[in-house]
Amino acid sequence: MSKILIVEDDNALCHVLSEGLKADYSIEIAHDGSEAREKVLQYVYDLIILDWELPFIDGISLCEQFRAKGGHSPILMLTARSRLDEKETGFDAGVDDYLTKPFELRELRSRIKALLRRPRELLNESVVYGNLVLDIHGRQVTKDGCEIHLSPKEFDLLQYFVRNRGTVLSAEHLLNAVWTADEAVGTDTVRTHVKNLRAKIGNKEQPSLISTVFAVGYRFDSPQ
Repeated sequence: MSKILIVEDDNALCHVLSEGLKADYSIEIAHDGSEAREKVLQYVYDLIILDWELPFIDGISLCEQFRAKGGHSPILMLTARSRLDEKETGFDAGVDDYLTKPFELRELRSRIKALLRRPRELLNESVVYGNLVLDIHGRQVTKDGCEIHLSPKEFDLLQYFVRNRGTVLSAEHLLNAVWTADEAVGTDTVRTHVKNLRAKIGNKEQPSLISTVFAVGYRFDSPQ
């Protein structure tokens, strides 16, 4: 499930957005620019919905700081500003798309889907790794044609590994990327999930797709 950070100081709007999106996405909320900066520099989000006018740090400044730190998550700016020069300012700061207030939730959903298709392209209905097949949209995994029953979090973890295949990921990075900030878990939970996932997708005849890089983390490799 994609993780979205909503940065908005209007509590009523936050509630509407959260209620309207939580069935399909994992939602976190920040009510001001300072709180949002701490979150985006510590956790990994698939999408950031960002208000322009925010207490402490405005949306444009936050976007610039996030991009300067190497942040790649797509950013959808919510704003009442609609002038072309204002939009140019946002795009120059690193905003990916705009939605002008007031807006319909249906349009927001469409923008979110479009933005989530852009980064780390995973557009195929299924991804095949040797005897392992991931149905991304159906959230189903099969091995040698038989379904593997993964918990929702195990599937999210496997999908994140696939998106970042070949990259060494620390337990802390995986914690921040796959779990939400309000889940009271630590890196031991990550290691347990990796161990369980490795056992479920493993094959005695082949090396594990999830390899351990000593003292660093884990890497998802293509089958030999």
